[in-house]
Amino acid sequence: AVEHLISLGHRRIGMISGPEHISTAALRLKGYRSALEDANIQIDSNLISMANFRQDGGYQAMQELLALPDRPTAVISSNNLMTLGALQAIHEKCVKIPDEVAVVGFDDMPWAASLQPPLTVVAQPTYEIGTAAANLLLDRIDNPERPTRRITLETELIVRGSTASPDCN
Repeated sequence: AVEHLISLGHRRIGMISGPEHISTAALRLKGYRSALEDANIQIDSNLISMANFRQDGGYQAMQELLALPDRPTAVISSNNLMTLGALQAIHEKCVKIPDEVAVVGFDDMPWAASLQPPLTVVAQPTYEIGTAAANLLLDRIDNPERPTRRITLETELIVRGSTASPDCN
């Protein structure tokens, strides 16, 4: 997602991250930082807003990002509930998506394509995640002495209308 925004020309990319003690939040934040570093873009800690993986957290975090004197041209939200809160804050401030701020959410929910503009998202293979988790649990029950295994499934960036070049501003 960050690479996509960089490819569009964004350099001030905000991140609404979940609590760092939760592994998915920590990994997503690490990916954000790595993509910026790989593109030789200095990480601005003012563009990282920590939230609680809930709608109110996304709302509060987006309000903070929008209040910056040099606000981001793009924002990534770490989960679907925080994305809803971020969108609410954006709409309340009458900020135009993607003209004034590009938005990328995490998790492809059925409503994401119905928004105006449709939301660009990082989609997780949720069915496959559930199947893998169930298989790991069953394997653990059958073989309790087997070492713990970790499975990583690929995500997919689904580009929709909520991202565009910052030159559209």
